[in-house]
Amino acid sequence: MPLSCAPTLGRARSSHRRHAKQAILFKKENNNFCSPEDALQKTPRQQRQKFFAAFFQKSSPCLPCRSPDGPSRVTGIGKALGKMSRQTSEPLPAVFPDDTSHYHFGISLRVRHPEADPERITNALRITPKRAWKAGAPRQTPVGTPLQGVNPATYWTVPVLAGRYPKSDLCAGVHDILDRLTIFRDFFHTVRSEGGSVELFIGRFFERQSGDVLRFDTLAKSADLQFDLSLNVNPPSQPQTECEVDEGELPR
Repeated sequence: MPLSCAPTLGRARSSHRRHAKQAILFKKENNNFCSPEDALQKTPRQQRQKFFAAFFQKSSPCLPCRSPDGPSRVTGIGKALGKMSRQTSEPLPAVFPDDTSHYHFGISLRVRHPEADPERITNALRITPKRAWKAGAPRQTPVGTPLQGVNPATYWTVPVLAGRYPKSDLCAGVHDILDRLTIFRDFFHTVRSEGGSVELFIGRFFERQSGDVLRFDTLAKSADLQFDLSLNVNPPSQPQTECEVDEGELPR
């Protein structure tokens, strides 16, 4: 070993020993934790992360020392960090045994208009709404309980699709709905020209990390119909009630 390297390696080894002692002191000050190596084996991932986050608030990072002639030598907290990096790289357990299903969804068609009667929308689309009200009518709850004020605009909505991946694909479902509603293109344009709006309200419920891509042709079809796409994302902490939809009323 070159003589010039000896002081540097000596300081590095001394630093490792100092951090190992700090880990022992930290264990004594925090009775809920054990030594770094034992903590990795006896606690779940969140506790491991909490341990090391708290430890590094009390000490500076510990780096492995490397000899020019041999492999790196990692001691004390350095070994614990190495174990943590290997263990935390493992994937999270799947929510479902088949590791394929990770979200479900529900899609509704919504129409708003400044003053039109909801019956006009029903007759034009030939679909019975799940809920509708007229602009200027007294407000009330879905079960008919009166509320203060009047409806500021006409509202009309009906569920059109629901499913769970991989049996049902959200993006393919959106494209299919837009394709089936193309025959009402002129009516949707009229609603827009009169100050109203039309949208697909998409409720997405996911159990773990999830993502999707709305293809350019789907977005082009939505733009041609002058549809808005409203996306409501619900994480696992939200209710995961799945919708049942009768698709019989949508044209094919």
